[in-house]
Amino acid sequence: MENNKSTRVIIFLVFLLCIVLLGYLIISEVNNVRKVNIEIERLKNITIQKQAHLAELRRGKDNLDLLEENNRTLTQMIPNSMYEDSIILDLQNYAQQCNVALISVNFMQRSEKEIFVTMPLTMSLQGTHKNFLNLLSNILHEERLFIIDSIQLKKDNNGLNIDIKAKAFCTTK
Repeated sequence: MENNKSTRVIIFLVFLLCIVLLGYLIISEVNNVRKVNIEIERLKNITIQKQAHLAELRRGKDNLDLLEENNRTLTQMIPNSMYEDSIILDLQNYAQQCNVALISVNFMQRSEKEIFVTMPLTMSLQGTHKNFLNLLSNILHEERLFIIDSIQLKKDNNGLNIDIKAKAFCTTK
């Protein structure tokens, strides 16, 4: 009987050990499933980010021609020439085309911002109303970028005396 009792105890212990082992395996697999789910979620997030980036690149590719044209225009309007003589020459040509006398051009201290140099200047001109308006149109619509800050007009016997404060730009590269 004692043999029978010890066999039952051994069977019970083996059964108990199997249950503990089974419990351990179940808990281990649940943890593995959680880790896999976390990794899947992380990969989903990466995929979403890459899809958004890809869509942005596609939009950029669709706009490439427009961006290249804008770059060509800006490169033309903001040359890399830092020489004041080229600006004076442009202004003389604009004034001559419009029959306006360019009396003087004075440059002030330049300021450098990132890749652009701002070149403030004042210019004095003499001419008629109509010719002055044509000159303004030329300055604002020609190849080089000018920003006009202020215009002062004074009338005298020879027509208009015009003082303009403006900015010209060039690149530092």
